[in-house]
Amino acid sequence: MIYNQIFIFCFIWSAGANFDDVSRKKFNNEIHNYFRRGIYDGFPYEGEIYDYYVDFETKEFERWSKKLTNFVYDDKVPFFNILVPTEDTVKFKEILKILMRGGFNTLING
Repeated sequence: MIYNQIFIFCFIWSAGANFDDVSRKKFNNEIHNYFRRGIYDGFPYEGEIYDYYVDFETKEFERWSKKLTNFVYDDKVPFFNILVPTEDTVKFKEILKILMRGGFNTLING
């Protein structure tokens, strides 16, 4: 079961990672429709497919927001060193960590 989830996560973030916003929406809809046809019934349907990661402890798809931490402003930290945690910053930080642990050179732009 966990292998199916890992495959799905990897497929979403490899095949669907470089789409623009319009194509990403189409890809999201197609994947949801594909799963609804009975291919895999454990994927959550709220939000987009990019909103989820595989939690290895629970062996379930969980929202990236579960990993959000509280932001505490420190006026001693320079403005350009401040990073307010959002679902997107958490999501891309975690994916970057996975790729770096695997020894892959990575460039994230946007």
